[in-house]
Amino acid sequence: LIAECGGFMYISQSIDNIEMASLIKGRCMMTDKLQNFGYVELTSHKDSMLIKKGESIPAHEFHYFDSTNCGTDFYAQKPESSRGLECMHSTDTMLAGFPHFYYYGNTKLAEAFLNACRKF
Repeated sequence: LIAECGGFMYISQSIDNIEMASLIKGRCMMTDKLQNFGYVELTSHKDSMLIKKGESIPAHEFHYFDSTNCGTDFYAQKPESSRGLECMHSTDTMLAGFPHFYYYGNTKLAEAFLNACRKF
């Protein structure tokens, strides 16, 4: 399962108090301003379905929602900045969070996803 942004919200417990799939503990809620807007480089803290510990994925965020549980399995570093944040949920079968991946920036991601599907 790859769940980016809206998909991540769908597999959370709720969106603005409307119950969702509850695959991930945490509630999503609308805010009055953009959250974590812009480009980031996601670096994995552990091995997962798509990526090994220490490897990176370029991504971006553009959303008005936040979550009580954005995850801690990746570090999102803003380019040319000291700003960053912990984010993403990752397991052997799932990668989920607000960031949208830029697959051309790490083409091994698509191959790893296909391999994970074949194993399933």
